[in-house]
Amino acid sequence: MLDGRPGHGKTFLMKRLRTQLACAGLDADDYVAKKTDKFVGAIRTDELRGDIERELAPADRVIISSVCAGLLIEKLSLSPAILIYVKKTSDVRYESIVSQPEIDHDAPHEGEYIKPGLHTEVENYHRTFNPRGKADALYYWPESLEF
Repeated sequence: MLDGRPGHGKTFLMKRLRTQLACAGLDADDYVAKKTDKFVGAIRTDELRGDIERELAPADRVIISSVCAGLLIEKLSLSPAILIYVKKTSDVRYESIVSQPEIDHDAPHEGEYIKPGLHTEVENYHRTFNPRGKADALYYWPESLEF
């Protein structure tokens, strides 16, 4: 399961991993009811759950990318083998992440824009769930990489 903020490369990484690992990959964005500025509350959970089960039937793994993945895990009662937090960062930010772990490095980058309702949901999720701290692994993209 890949978690992280909108636009930080979760789907891009999922697509690369599913190719390299020869397994299925699902993007939770594809299951969000259109014309909404929410995420977890707008997920078509029955459809997503069905696709997860269908993909797992012939294989032993499926990679899922999602904003607010921890909440999605709870909502779908999933037990991921691994939770990876994906973060887009500059070399300068990477150095500060390593040297200053007490700073909120999950704050949105300057210039990032997401819909107001989704922004609130993502901010609340990061504040209450602490996905970076609960992740089994962290994956940092260089800011210069375009998805």
